[in-house]
Amino acid sequence: MSLLIVWDPFPLLCATETCSAIAEGMPLYFDGDHLSAHGNRVLYPSFRSVVEGFRYGHSS
Repeated sequence: MSLLIVWDPFPLLCATETCSAIAEGMPLYFDGDHLSAHGNRVLYPSFRSVVEGFRYGHSS
């Protein structure tokens, strides 16, 4: 059995028509290619949910 799970963080980082590098007054990015610690905290709950769903056999 093969399984492919795609997790797209883009809607979490750019939820509106105009994207911002700042969320909740803090930078989302460390530089042009890497998330800041705050950016990671923004994405972590969603990513964890996907991983736990896979781990426990649920789809999200």
